[in-house]
Amino acid sequence: MEKGTNGTPVLWAGSSLKRRARELLSRTYGKLFLLGVVSVLLGDWMGGWLRVQIQLGPLHEPFQTIVHISDKPCDACSPKLKSGIPVGLIDSPEWADIRDRFGLSDVGFSAPNSTNDVVRMEYDSDSWRVSRTERDADGNIVSADSYEYQFPRVWHADLFGRPILVFSSPWVIVEFLLVALLLTFLVCNPLTVAIRGALLDAHRRGTAVAPRPPLRWGNAARVLFLKDISVFLWGLLLIVPGIVKSYEWRLVPFLLADHPSLSWRDAARISCTRMNGHKRNAFLLDLSFLGWWILGSLSFGILHILFTVPYYGLTLAGLYETLAHAESAKPISHAENLTL
Repeated sequence: MEKGTNGTPVLWAGSSLKRRARELLSRTYGKLFLLGVVSVLLGDWMGGWLRVQIQLGPLHEPFQTIVHISDKPCDACSPKLKSGIPVGLIDSPEWADIRDRFGLSDVGFSAPNSTNDVVRMEYDSDSWRVSRTERDADGNIVSADSYEYQFPRVWHADLFGRPILVFSSPWVIVEFLLVALLLTFLVCNPLTVAIRGALLDAHRRGTAVAPRPPLRWGNAARVLFLKDISVFLWGLLLIVPGIVKSYEWRLVPFLLADHPSLSWRDAARISCTRMNGHKRNAFLLDLSFLGWWILGSLSFGILHILFTVPYYGLTLAGLYETLAHAESAKPISHAENLTL
């Protein structure tokens, strides 16, 4: 049996929290569906940058080596190719010489000189190559020529192996990351608190709980930014301390929704106190949703929006309410005097 800081037994089970969440979801599905849409979009924004790979190299979609022989038609198989020929080469001064040497044209192959005149083109992730071999009637090589064009190396960001952004210089990358961080800080974090508040409202509908005060946008942005930075720094020590701290501070967004003026120190302290003795059960509660997250991924995120995200959010809101009621004898307004 777990006990709260005031000695009151704190009993909760993940199954009961999830059952209550399903009941609320069936009653207020329309509003919670919109919350699911917003939550998924925020998750894609904040989590998506963790999957982005920024690298220096030729810009390609996933490629395969293409070989064209003689006058077979050549399709544009890469965003850097036009009719099988690199766009950069066509626009360069040396294109006229290459075109004449290998019997090419701006739309691919031109007519071969003879039936024994074979032109081959191929490319991979780094370069494009063309070769021309002429043979006599007996099959002996009369002449052979080849040319290799190196694709330009540029800074680009890839998501799931596909380029999404191209940068003109490393400094542009820094500027881009700073803008992404600023948007997360100023927009995504306060919206996260607003969503937690809406989930609490769904739990409290029809009860005598006083309405929540309005969101303080700047304070929410600042507190969650400090929370994210703190979890990241703890994670640098070892992975496990970062995970532990993320569970200790799990209630911070809900606390800000209920008490918008809380500082980071106070919110972290209260959350840590309330989660004391409950981190393991909270971890098991998260594991119980693993199947839903997998199914949602298989549905390309549709199930996340329609069910999993609001269902999970309502379950966490129920956990917050359960732990908050256990400390009802200790008004949270007094906690503003606490220090870490």
